[in-house]
Amino acid sequence: MSDWPIVFREVHLLGGGYAINSPEEKDKVFIFPNTLTNQTAVLTLKNFNQLYSSLNSLGHKVIGVNFLYHEMHFDGSSLPEYRFYHDYKNETWAHTEARQKWGEISNSAYHMQKGHLWDLSKRIQYVIDTINNSFYDLSIIYRKQLNAKVIKNDLKIGQKFEDAFSSLIYDKFQIFLFNACILRDYIAEYVFHYIVPNDIKTDKHMNITSRIYKKYYEKRTVTSEFDKYFKDICSPTGWLHKLGVYRDLVMHACPLSMPNKKAWVRLDSINLIGSQQAPRIIAPIPRNPELIKLERNNYEFFQDFTKQVDQFFDRSNDEDKSIDLLEYSLEVMQNFSKLLWETIYLSPVQGEIMAFGPHNIIGDIKITRK
Repeated sequence: MSDWPIVFREVHLLGGGYAINSPEEKDKVFIFPNTLTNQTAVLTLKNFNQLYSSLNSLGHKVIGVNFLYHEMHFDGSSLPEYRFYHDYKNETWAHTEARQKWGEISNSAYHMQKGHLWDLSKRIQYVIDTINNSFYDLSIIYRKQLNAKVIKNDLKIGQKFEDAFSSLIYDKFQIFLFNACILRDYIAEYVFHYIVPNDIKTDKHMNITSRIYKKYYEKRTVTSEFDKYFKDICSPTGWLHKLGVYRDLVMHACPLSMPNKKAWVRLDSINLIGSQQAPRIIAPIPRNPELIKLERNNYEFFQDFTKQVDQFFDRSNDEDKSIDLLEYSLEVMQNFSKLLWETIYLSPVQGEIMAFGPHNIIGDIKITRK
């Protein structure tokens, strides 16, 4: 174990749980909270990289990791390094690596004086950070909600409830949706300028995903693998379209905590190996946001008060008609990994790593050590 990196790893798990792997006991992984029978789960690792597969094999789902490897991470003077956990085409940390690649494209575009590509790739790089931060915030508020139930020893599976934490879960999710749709439109702008064939364009500039899809993809027969993929995800059954519908429901119809009924957060469980169960939080959102948006945008929805009240309390708490918003957000993040990388592969310029030296450093360099 002498070759293990000296790093404290805090692993985010789906549902609000988390796991700790510390340099003091580098081969041990402690999982929180305890199981429903109050058993503490401890894993033993054979190597450094086994952490994530071991947790997934146990029954948990790894969704992100905090890395603390400098004293500033522990004294609060610097943020730990958070990474969304997902690999795409052998890129183990797909979002982190995509962020780096978009920065390299921006750097190359700057040197080539390609103003729009420089600006757009820089914006994409920035919003990858914001969507990662939004997903991190969602995971943390799930953890706080779960910890609140653990502290009160209130772990009745199936229990539905609402408190200040559950309100924050929906607030954080709405922020996630807005940031995700910003990234969606930035990538769509890139698709319009650098992937849609110039000979079919009748517009000088477009940056709205739905408009680009309707004008240049919906009725056009496409042949390239990317164009087929982009057309599919923007279609009415595609994940990118559904993302926009959720955002529009929030923006134009109602908060997601009250789509057509009160959305009670509930306590559920995760089945682990060894017949054990761990508690998890589920915050429901409706599976069919488009139907609810259309209903609520139709003023007639409010004319029959009895029907309105009945519908208000009939959907999101129905497990067959709802999904967990963190699980949905995880799916969105995984889908963005593919979209980010497939557009990187089609970049009109080769990315270039930014280098610092006498050619671009102004003034003296001061190196400090503690």
